[in-house]
Amino acid sequence: LLPSARELSEDFFSAFARAKMIHEDCKVLLRTSHQRAGLSIMEAMAALQESAYERLYRWTQNACRGLNSEMPEHPALLCRAFSMLRDRPVLLQYCMKDLADARRNVASRAFIDALTRGGPGGVPKPIELFSHDAVRYTSDMLAWLHQCVASERELLSFLLAPPPAPDAPIARRRIIDIKLLP
Repeated sequence: LLPSARELSEDFFSAFARAKMIHEDCKVLLRTSHQRAGLSIMEAMAALQESAYERLYRWTQNACRGLNSEMPEHPALLCRAFSMLRDRPVLLQYCMKDLADARRNVASRAFIDALTRGGPGGVPKPIELFSHDAVRYTSDMLAWLHQCVASERELLSFLLAPPPAPDAPIARRRIIDIKLLP
């Protein structure tokens, strides 16, 4: 959970989960004669968690801004980051705004390219070539928008899917993930 490293890894998420578990376990100490130790440990874990949330927020913000290609990869760490930020709705909301801004820019650029340049290698042809035929022109634009919305929905479904239960078998996790997608 050290704030010096720029990139997050599975170790960060494991340490973060461990700190949360220790914080929760200290509640038991508060009910016993070890209240001072429990409070001390809880304060230390709370400080670590706040530092970790800040680091997680910054990393997620940068990762969302980096999703600037038409076909972004679905990084598993980003999905986990969104899952963990659910405990901090304000930070999650800021990250969602950054994600929306980045994806809006990608979609705008891609739409302009589809209108003026067409696809890679000229296939499909630029939509503007059919501007003389209103029905075809409008249909092509609507088809492009339909495809774009479906792709963005799939990306959001992946990034914001609830995490599978830790005790669920791997095969069951995949079934749960598939059911979340339309």
